[in-house]
Amino acid sequence: ASAKQMLANGESIGILYHIDKSAIGVRHIIPLLFTLGVILGPIVSLIYTPFFYIYVAVLGLYFICDFIASFTAAKRHGWKYLFPLFYLFFIVHLSYGIGTIKGLIKKKY
Repeated sequence: ASAKQMLANGESIGILYHIDKSAIGVRHIIPLLFTLGVILGPIVSLIYTPFFYIYVAVLGLYFICDFIASFTAAKRHGWKYLFPLFYLFFIVHLSYGIGTIKGLIKKKY
């Protein structure tokens, strides 16, 4: 349910970009950049091998931050949430980015 909602939210941001670019903040664009990085990183790494190290470093940093956020929430709300949250945070960010791509591809209303 969370991933579906974030997909819709991201799509709304992509559509809003066509209507009023000034309404889009940096925080709306970060999941888009993250998703593009996750998708394009391996491809760019095949073309330009040194990029692989940057890709792994950025993804590693993301997962460290994801784990810290998951750990912090699990410490407060229960350890059974640690791994589900770790997975959910990644899926939610990816869903938002994919939704934004879908919204950007759509034509203006």
